[in-house]
Amino acid sequence: MPYGEAVTTHALFFLAGCIPAVPPAAHFTPVVAGSVAVQPTTSVEVSTMPALAVTQLVPVPGAPILAFDARAQGSLSYGSIGPGLWLRTRGAQHDGFHLGFRLGGDVGTGDIGGFLPWQMPFAGGSFSAQAAHGYQETGAFAVTFTMDVQVPFNTTDVAVLVEDTVSGDILEVIPIPAFYNQLDLRLDAPIADRVAFSVGGGLYLLTVVPGGYLSTGLRF
Repeated sequence: MPYGEAVTTHALFFLAGCIPAVPPAAHFTPVVAGSVAVQPTTSVEVSTMPALAVTQLVPVPGAPILAFDARAQGSLSYGSIGPGLWLRTRGAQHDGFHLGFRLGGDVGTGDIGGFLPWQMPFAGGSFSAQAAHGYQETGAFAVTFTMDVQVPFNTTDVAVLVEDTVSGDILEVIPIPAFYNQLDLRLDAPIADRVAFSVGGGLYLLTVVPGGYLSTGLRF
């Protein structure tokens, strides 16, 4: 069952016939290996959700335990941006084992089901815990667990009437908060000077609805 249909089917059971508009998770591509970064990096990735994500990460000069990043994510029905602060072990070194924690915020508009495309503003926050191993100059393997919540600015008791472009029926759509738990893995394989090929994937739980994605891209 496609993701949108799965969410709709589950939510219809609880919302007595109302279709939910659900904000996206903070990320639908694996979290960048921020624990191992010792210099500014840019990651560009696409996932099967579908989603396109661009992340810029910058370690804090003179304070390698800290790093900042900014992530932009979008699809046909939504877009979001989110800054984050990293707290890392061994931030001055790339090679070897690392632990990192990211605290982030998100703002955006739209929903993952396309019921209110680019029309539903939302905001939220996320917390990630990452274990990573760095190798060579740009290589990395990372496992990350993330919890995040995304909340529409609209209240959940306000329905939006939307016309179905296929059937012509009028649908009652209600914006609802989204609570995600995600576990993702990524491998950054060096392919050139300061350039790595990224591949990975993740599993998520949207309240009680499970799902997953695969992702690929470049880090430079």
